[in-house]
Amino acid sequence: MSKKSYEIFLFFLMAAMLSACTEKRNQPVESSSSMRQWKSNQAEFYDNRVTVINRRGCDMYALYLSPSSEDEWSDNLIGEYELPDHGVLDADIPVSEDILLWDIRLEDRDHELVEICGKDLSELTQEEMVMEFTIEGGEDILYIYKRE
Repeated sequence: MSKKSYEIFLFFLMAAMLSACTEKRNQPVESSSSMRQWKSNQAEFYDNRVTVINRRGCDMYALYLSPSSEDEWSDNLIGEYELPDHGVLDADIPVSEDILLWDIRLEDRDHELVEICGKDLSELTQEEMVMEFTIEGGEDILYIYKRE
């Protein structure tokens, strides 16, 4: 495959991923009976305890995940809690060794939504992992690393 063909392929792949995330963006989040049962996925899901750190400069009121290939969001992973700026919370995150790309939705106190689409969360299948949310240069960033 030529470099030009490869670049065109990547462009269309990224456009398709963004389009799928945008379609989810317009859907309200409904509480599902089980966040492990996404309809078209035959992958096995299990909960992994992950430390969530909020360094976004504002409180987080909701955190949702969804495989990028799915239309439905998980339940709110921080539950009834508010995660203040610089707050730390341990949460059970649905993970699967079969699914690499996930979409993430955050909600703040004013119900403003932030979505991070097509993020590789495969590292979250390991023990003692951290998801740190921050803002750099006006962009929402998610760092994933091993707890020290």
